[in-house]
Amino acid sequence: MSLKKIPVKDFDVAVLTSSWHTPVAVFFTAKGCVPCDSVLQTLTELAPEYEERLHIAVVDVEDQEIEPILEHCKVESIPDIKVFHQKQIVAQAKGLLDKQQFERLIEPHVLTEAQHRLSLLQKQVELLLSSEQFDMAMELVEVFRQKHPRDDEAMLVELAILVQMNNIPAALQLIEQLPENLQQDEKSQAVKGMIEAMQNTRQ
Repeated sequence: MSLKKIPVKDFDVAVLTSSWHTPVAVFFTAKGCVPCDSVLQTLTELAPEYEERLHIAVVDVEDQEIEPILEHCKVESIPDIKVFHQKQIVAQAKGLLDKQQFERLIEPHVLTEAQHRLSLLQKQVELLLSSEQFDMAMELVEVFRQKHPRDDEAMLVELAILVQMNNIPAALQLIEQLPENLQQDEKSQAVKGMIEAMQNTRQ
């Protein structure tokens, strides 16, 4: 896991966009804040334990143009920690936090090993799709599913590829093969809606 200071201009990408795949704990601090230094030391010590399953972003509240971010995150005092996942604040804590308190704060949101594997797959597939390398993306998913047959959510990644390829028949067939819990998943429901819209457009 990386712990790094981010400038205000990078907040959207380093926190909001990044949190779509991997949770991000944002630590709001400032120079001369003694309690902040204590919390930062705790975060620095804990960072390696979570590897890439959680990122920690350090934000200086004295940076220029920070006000919109402080208002958006409802930061009124420091030290303050906001945990983002999929662009939403899912946990927060103010004041001094020791190791155990921080672990209790983030544990419900840290990616499991399976979720981390899937997150890496999604990132790799998105990169391939951005350059329209559909065959390579499909091959990547196939290899992943062979290696991790119990990671059913990889089917949703494959579904997204099929839609990008405009292969509607194969996408519909895959939807029928999804486990019941994934058929009700927001992502699969969104894909169904997208397919229906595409079919209506063609009619």
